[in-house]
Amino acid sequence: MRPTPAAVSIVVCLALAAAGCTTDHDGARDRAVEQVLAGANDAKAQLEDLVEAPDLPRGDGLLDAVRQEVPDDYGNVLTFSQDVVSDETVKVKVAFDGHDQSGSGGTYLDFTARVCVEFTVTTGMSPGLTTRDTACDQAYFDRTRWLGAAGEVVSIED
Repeated sequence: MRPTPAAVSIVVCLALAAAGCTTDHDGARDRAVEQVLAGANDAKAQLEDLVEAPDLPRGDGLLDAVRQEVPDDYGNVLTFSQDVVSDETVKVKVAFDGHDQSGSGGTYLDFTARVCVEFTVTTGMSPGLTTRDTACDQAYFDRTRWLGAAGEVVSIED
């Protein structure tokens, strides 16, 4: 028994529709990770420039200067801890989110990557910037509803 032209058309349409619905989940992940690491590294570069500036303020003024260089951005950047350690040292913990989407034809995947970084800025006789990974505070994110859930938490070293 030979298939009818209508049956062949249906099979071809279903095959094309399925091909159009494929998603690039790995690509979405990779793009989100690239975006989040770029954001964290941009902030690091801004703070490196700040540390080199003459006549930096101290204490709370230094914290304000750091926060100005790494401002919160709803859905993308959130400072979840800040501390004036001494008159010459401040620490801020910042979460950066990167977002991407893959898919078509109603089968979309939203992917969010996150990196949480502790920046320690020191002024005075030995100015400098220390950057390291830190634990993300999901409970804080849930309370503030500033950042959603992350599909993956990555390292600044990636």
